[in-house]
Amino acid sequence: MARITELLGTITGVETVARNLDEVSDLKVTTAILYDGDEEASDTMRANGAGGIMYASPQVVISVQDVPEAVGTTVNQYRARLVSTICLDETLQELCGTFPTRGIKYMGCSTSLVPGRSSQVSMTAHFTIGYQIIPSEL
Repeated sequence: MARITELLGTITGVETVARNLDEVSDLKVTTAILYDGDEEASDTMRANGAGGIMYASPQVVISVQDVPEAVGTTVNQYRARLVSTICLDETLQELCGTFPTRGIKYMGCSTSLVPGRSSQVSMTAHFTIGYQIIPSEL
């Protein structure tokens, strides 16, 4: 998760980056906040501390502000920057491993866009990260 937080700071236009932040009302827009999310073992998890594949489900919330007519386009531009920055990062891929059950996948997003849009919108991007865990190496 530390690597993802670091990557958020490289996205053009993002002014504030945080991790697992509860209070966001005083932050400048554009913000990118990583929430670690849940972690779940795959069916291949072995007993007796032998390890297996784990799946983490982090979420990144990006808040942007623009004129109402353009805010939808703006949030989509940030979504594209976010997904390419995270999914194409070689260091993150190396940390996860290269087997088909490992790596990072973009799972989709949800936004606060509604008819009669406001000028400030939040987008939550959902990811799944598969990685090997070996308890004796923790």
